Amino acid sequence: FNQQALPKHSRVLTTNWYAIKIERLSELELRLSTAPAFQFDAGLSGGEQYDIHYAYLMQQLLGLVRKKEDAWLLGEIMTLPEMSIRIDSVLAIDGVNKPSVLSVTLTDALPSYHFVIWDVAEEAYTSFQLPPIGESVIVEGLFNSPQ
Repeated sequence: FNQQALPKHSRVLTTNWYAIKIERLSELELRLSTAPAFQFDAGLSGGEQYDIHYAYLMQQLLGLVRKKEDAWLLGEIMTLPEMSIRIDSVLAIDGVNKPSVLSVTLTDALPSYHFVIWDVAEEAYTSFQLPPIGESVIVEGLFNSPQ
């Protein structure tokens, strides 16, 4: 949003260090998958070491949301005012389950939302168009997946 007006509302669909596959299942539903797993808590998966990067600040901020020791449960559903999120697959990392596939169901049809992604090459947020129903797209991550 550099030199642009900020939106009235902003909602984070997901964050991740690695590439995310976004599948559009219907007008209201998306499936998000990644390898090895989504990182909604402090710390990179698998103990990787990288040069200094702003992602390390994000590690600490994500730790405010959920402790890395808290396991995610297969089938767990989180219901929020505008969406519900179901964990469809988990992967044990360092002895703790992390979600690797999520289904997201929004209350309004997907075309009514404006999506942005972090463009790794541009180092900025850019507008993002969802794929057509039944298709998918892969969004590049900050780091290469260890798998």
